[in-house]
Amino acid sequence: MTSKNLLIVDDEKRIRETIQTYFKSKGYQALVAADAQEAINIIRELPNLDLIITDVSMPGAKDGISLLTEIKQNLSPFSQVIILTGYPNVAGAVKAMEKGAFTYITKPFDFIDLHRAAERALKKRRQVKINIRRELQKENLSDLGKLWSGLAHNLMSPVQSILGFSELCLAENDLGKIKENLRKIITSTGAIRSSINSLLTKVRKGYSEDISAINLNDMINNELELLMGNLMMKTDIEVRLNLAPELPPVTGVYIDFSQVFLNVVNNAIEAMRASPVKALSVTTRGTDNSVLIEIEDTGTGISPQDLPRIFQPSFTTKTTKRGYRAGQLGTGLGLYSALQISQGYQGTISVESRPGQTKFTIKIPISQKPGKGLAC
Repeated sequence: MTSKNLLIVDDEKRIRETIQTYFKSKGYQALVAADAQEAINIIRELPNLDLIITDVSMPGAKDGISLLTEIKQNLSPFSQVIILTGYPNVAGAVKAMEKGAFTYITKPFDFIDLHRAAERALKKRRQVKINIRRELQKENLSDLGKLWSGLAHNLMSPVQSILGFSELCLAENDLGKIKENLRKIITSTGAIRSSINSLLTKVRKGYSEDISAINLNDMINNELELLMGNLMMKTDIEVRLNLAPELPPVTGVYIDFSQVFLNVVNNAIEAMRASPVKALSVTTRGTDNSVLIEIEDTGTGISPQDLPRIFQPSFTTKTTKRGYRAGQLGTGLGLYSALQISQGYQGTISVESRPGQTKFTIKIPISQKPGKGLAC
């Protein structure tokens, strides 16, 4: 059965509780808030609400339009919002729609009409989810193609070495030199085995939805090994690892954590394209109740005006292979999906940035309810 999560925001207790009772009778899970700030607190705890019905006029510093703006820009961009008002006017309706409201309904309203509007909003919400998942699947397929291409490139060098040293062995009569060449063949074989083991781990764990205890240090090492198929990563970027020994495991689905890590790292790689110094630092550490992954790059940095928007869906500043530039290219879903997946584990992602240095910190609680992948 499809979930129907609803938040009703109205300063009049009788109205919000009446709406709540009605929608509960229609199979909705309905919460209530008396003002915008209370609603914001609830949405921060439950960022993937399907629908919010809010009055325009409310006490406090924020009215319904301000709440709508906060929801769409920062809190839950894909949640659908229906605006209610007892003072209808065309300008108010236009403003609400421009800010991203699904529709604008005047009081007194007919509950049947409100329910129909809610069902239409949920239909749009479901379609948006489908569209996002399709875009992410496209990105994942593209990443998989790059993975195979990079692996083939990485294997070519040790294979060529094995072939060359084997031919030298056949042509050599000096036993000492033959043994030296055989040692080089063994070294090249080890490099091939390492690449294949990383790929097998990715295939075995990365496409399974089984919940298990996951060592994030092992996951990081494996994913970075595969990323060496990226030519820029292999030849231009200095990778610095500071992984805490005896890091406590987290519980969840391997692909969720690997996807979060890769999305942030790929973002860092792109940010360093135009940088004269290219260094990627990955640090892990444990606290009393959480595991932290810090990913730091020496890229161009994120401007103060863009910083609040980087986790918004479809927001991207990449237009060229020279780094960050204003404009639109790609889906802009990488950081958004990373945050959404993390929130599924009650985790967070924070960012600090200045020119030449950006650090993302992924925080995952050790004891948490397992997530379920992307929950937009």
